[in-house]
Amino acid sequence: MTYLALRGGRCVVEEPWQRIGLPTDSGNTTWGNLVGLNGFVFNAFLFACVVARWRTASAPTRRVHGPVWAGAAVLALLVAANTTASWLKLPTAVQLALVLPRCSASSRWGGRATARPGPRTPGSGRC
Repeated sequence: MTYLALRGGRCVVEEPWQRIGLPTDSGNTTWGNLVGLNGFVFNAFLFACVVARWRTASAPTRRVHGPVWAGAAVLALLVAANTTASWLKLPTAVQLALVLPRCSASSRWGGRATARPGPRTPGSGRC
């Protein structure tokens, strides 16, 4: 909800100045920084939740869910790196280089999370 409120506020205040494409010559705005900070804090919170879940899980649970949790942790770190690169106004090429691994990791671990079969029991009819 905070993201929607901040993003809505940004659209209302900055709408006349919005451009389509990569704004290489525009500076960071207060609203843009607020939206970025909100996302950064939310991302850090989710990372902490994944780490806490990992630490409290039993060994069998870690074996089953570990790859998905590791993927979520890697994605959280990549999002943090992207946000930091944007705040530091690193060149567009550097920011794009940080986005590509995130897209690859997202498709790899996202697919694994949804395509993982359930437990196989004798007589269940599954191969």
